[in-house]
Amino acid sequence: MGSSLSKRTASENEQETRLVVKKARYESWGDADVVVAVGEQEFQECSRFLRCWSGFFEDELAKGLTRFEFPEKKASEWELIKAVLHPFAEESVNTSNYHVLLPWFAELRCEAGLSETDTVILKDIVDPLLDKPEKERQPADVEEIVTVLEHCVDWKRENPRGRCITFLRQILKDPTQPFEGKEILRMVLLLVKDDVCQKALWKFVKYYLPAELVESTTFPAGQVSLVADNPLLLDVIEANMKLKKCLYLVELKLKQVVATQKNETEADKEEKTAAAVETEPKKKTAEPESEKKARKINPYKKQPAAKSVDAPAGDKKPAALSVPDKKKKKKQAEEAADKKKKAAEEPDCVVLVEV
Repeated sequence: MGSSLSKRTASENEQETRLVVKKARYESWGDADVVVAVGEQEFQECSRFLRCWSGFFEDELAKGLTRFEFPEKKASEWELIKAVLHPFAEESVNTSNYHVLLPWFAELRCEAGLSETDTVILKDIVDPLLDKPEKERQPADVEEIVTVLEHCVDWKRENPRGRCITFLRQILKDPTQPFEGKEILRMVLLLVKDDVCQKALWKFVKYYLPAELVESTTFPAGQVSLVADNPLLLDVIEANMKLKKCLYLVELKLKQVVATQKNETEADKEEKTAAAVETEPKKKTAEPESEKKARKINPYKKQPAAKSVDAPAGDKKPAALSVPDKKKKKKQAEEAADKKKKAAEEPDCVVLVEV
């Protein structure tokens, strides 16, 4: 018991020593020598700390600047940035704060932060929704993907943008999927901003838009920009969604009916074919020549008389003659014919008889 306690204490001491050394190195960078003004609040920062993670600060500090202002940002956001990037980081990029950190990382050219944000977006948001069964998807899932796509478009995050587009293509192909008209409208606005989204999603999005906007084969960016703020556009989109859903279901039902009829027809054909095979007389197979020779009957050899079955009274027929009987009868007929012929050739004579 005492041994395990001493080991644990030694481990804790070793970890604490490492933290102290790391902190000493961080503090050895020097005192705060620059000012970062965020909103209405000013922060005293160490320039060496800023250089180590920001390409923006590295370039600007090289020019001799010592004050940086971000009037449109919030002080709480800068505190979050420092908490995430600090050597003793108490925070990390997650699904709750990525949308706050991403603009900062992009503007300050923090490659490590951008890479971590991409990983969180893909691993914790997009990929789980892509793997989710279609029947379990909810409108909130589509809304979240559109939101992520908006951030990716704004800050040029290509990898997560491509995955978001893949998800939306799956959704838009099926009008019965759970998405709302407002998400279609948000996608339309994304097509105006981003050429990649435009090429990948236009042929799916236009299915739900008014006919006047989809007459052209290419994306009508000018026309869409003019009507995007019109509240009636959302009403038209939602009406089209209902219509397309009904048409899709009708078409799907027709396909099912046709497929059922086709299967029944094929089943009937198979049954008829099977019945025809059963009723068709079996064809005799050809008998080998050797068996034919063995079975050949010698006409001059007396064959055993075939057993006859007595026919009913009044229906008796003469029994068939065997081959020898036929020859004998033919010979007798020929002899009788010869006698008649000879008798006809001899002259008539008178026989005198004495009385």
